[in-house]
Amino acid sequence: MSAPWLKSDSDSSSDGYQWSPLLQRVHEAQEIWTAMTSELRRLQLENAELKEKVWSLSKRVEAYQAGRTTVAEIPPEILLCIFRDALPPWWMTCAVREPTPASLYTIDLKQKTSLARVCRSWNAVANEMLYGRVHLRSIGQVAAFSRTIQQRNGLAQLVQQIDLSCFVPPAYDALFAEETANIFTLCPRLGHIGFVPIYKLPSTTYLPLQLKENITSLEFSQHIDFDLILVTLAHLQQRLRRLSLAFTEDSLETQPPLEFPILEELRIIIATDDSNEDEPVIWSWSMPILQRLWLSTGPAVSSLVMASSLLRHAPQILANYGSNVTFLSLTLTFRNGTALEDIFCPKLQHLVITTCCHRSPHVDECALLVRGHPALEYLDIWCLTWGKQDHLSLQPNIPHITQADLRAKFPALRKCRIFDGTFVHFADLNLEFPPSPPRPLSQPRFLGEFDFRPAENICATHSAWIHTTYKVQHGAYFARPPWLSGALEFVEPGSAFSDRDFADFVQFADSDDMELDSDEDPDWEPDSDEESDGGSCTDSDSEAWDSGESESDMSSDSQSDTNMSTDFESVDEDELSLADEMKWEIDRAQLLEIFSDIVRQVDE
Repeated sequence: MSAPWLKSDSDSSSDGYQWSPLLQRVHEAQEIWTAMTSELRRLQLENAELKEKVWSLSKRVEAYQAGRTTVAEIPPEILLCIFRDALPPWWMTCAVREPTPASLYTIDLKQKTSLARVCRSWNAVANEMLYGRVHLRSIGQVAAFSRTIQQRNGLAQLVQQIDLSCFVPPAYDALFAEETANIFTLCPRLGHIGFVPIYKLPSTTYLPLQLKENITSLEFSQHIDFDLILVTLAHLQQRLRRLSLAFTEDSLETQPPLEFPILEELRIIIATDDSNEDEPVIWSWSMPILQRLWLSTGPAVSSLVMASSLLRHAPQILANYGSNVTFLSLTLTFRNGTALEDIFCPKLQHLVITTCCHRSPHVDECALLVRGHPALEYLDIWCLTWGKQDHLSLQPNIPHITQADLRAKFPALRKCRIFDGTFVHFADLNLEFPPSPPRPLSQPRFLGEFDFRPAENICATHSAWIHTTYKVQHGAYFARPPWLSGALEFVEPGSAFSDRDFADFVQFADSDDMELDSDEDPDWEPDSDEESDGGSCTDSDSEAWDSGESESDMSSDSQSDTNMSTDFESVDEDELSLADEMKWEIDRAQLLEIFSDIVRQVDE
């Protein structure tokens, strides 16, 4: 007897119809089981694949995390490259001698100081930039810098260049000599020293006469007595590689001959305005391997006398020192119509010149400063512009010469570059962005660059005027040359003709804010010869003044004699007080206290 739910339809009875739904449900459950089993296997396979991917990704994440470097962990060599690329280059900041609140040097100094405060690793790199090139502009900075490198180990090792342009008052001479000697002794890597005051001051006699023999670079402004310079040069003549100084004809007859066997770079500022028509006399020096030479009239010359003096002395300077010169810069900040007939440099490859204007500075026509050179390959022309103009419309005063004539003057010429004269005070710009060989015709050209190729037909291809071609390039939106892009990252074009009045930054003392001493007469004004020199009033001065006031009510006869004797006593006491003040010398603690007060007032 079989189970009733297994009976066929033919044998079905009322019982068979009763169990048929149960068989259907079992069948459906089996199908669902089969489907779920297949889905489970698929999910298991997918899960295995996902686990494998997760494992692979986790390994990659671990590898990434293991090799990841935070900003604080960047190697100092890379940080130094990043910082140097973000900050103004040295050849721009060194052109700023006396900074204003918005000057490039001031901004650069603030940025370096900010970098030094980020973290320990950044501090080390920023200090290397901050202390590598130091410019001390006040006697307070000299004392503070000397104390800092003396107290903090390692900072003195970073110092490589120092420029001094501070004024040294009479009572500060001894301290200045002591602090500078301390600085020079503590800095073993110091290779450059510049004595560059911007004014002729009596205190320039502080120039140290004996410097360490590791000094290979010296710079002197025209306000340093040349007799002191000669003593220093005689001591270091065998080791100097770079020298910058002003040329004057003072004491040329008594100057000893000097030999600079390894001098490679010489910068001369013509600072004589002589009108002597005799044969010019220059230094009797020897520079057998001199390679780079700068001749200029300086940044503040506004007279044709200096320009004529440079053109008068340049031929003899070039003839004496130019036999091995490969780079020559001739810059006049004021132009005339005279040009050099010969530049006496047979090995010259790179020449930098300014344009000279004919007849009048108001005439548009301008020409080159030199007649030509047979072996010159690269020519850079600083095109100066007269008067103040809007920097947006400023256009260089380009020479009126064709490319064919330029090639005739310089047969070996490969490239000529036009430079905006508003950047002429960046004397190292031409070396920092050296000219490249002529670019292939298929490559884009830069604005103001003219290539010359030996195989070209000069008459057919170079008959156009340079100033006309420049305007065409400018209208065609030629790419900026590298030197211009580098300069415009930090300064504006035409900044030399800015209308900004820097007198706005000068702060004057408000007499209303000055507190008068209760014992002083508010209506009393000192005579011109009695005005204070900035020092404090001494006790003897106060006593003399009080004694004069106390005897004013005496009788006329006795008053006269008594007042006369009192006046003489007061004068004697004043003279003694002045003599004591002249003998007085400030010490480091007093100077640092004064310097700290000044810094605090500036910060406020």
